Amino acid sequence: MDFGVTITGGVSPWQIFQQNEQGTASIRLYGKFHRIHLSQELPLVFTPVDQGAVTVKARVALESSGENIVPWILCEVRSSEEWEVTFPAVPAGGPYRIETYMEYEGWDGLSCTRGDMVHHIGVGDVFVIAG
Repeated sequence: MDFGVTITGGVSPWQIFQQNEQGTASIRLYGKFHRIHLSQELPLVFTPVDQGAVTVKARVALESSGENIVPWILCEVRSSEEWEVTFPAVPAGGPYRIETYMEYEGWDGLSCTRGDMVHHIGVGDVFVIAG
């Protein structure tokens, strides 16, 4: 069963984005979310939560320390359990990781708000050498 936030496209591990003249790159990613409630007693049971507003957030962090490169921003959430976000100006450098998480209406503090991550992202100059 899928639960929490998943990244389904737009970025891959070890991907380098070409920087522009300002030394930044725009990174767009998207995915799905699933509201899940975790039971408070044994045996632990995960059950879908069908209703309630959802907030999905994403950030870009330095891979080595977790320092914010682009702080948490709100993602666009659609009613079809899909979300998307564009980081307009990620500075040259890396390696970075992209993190996500969610909150939803009726969240009890213990149920799943798991976020997905993509590791080892970079921004810089991309060269293709072919022989």
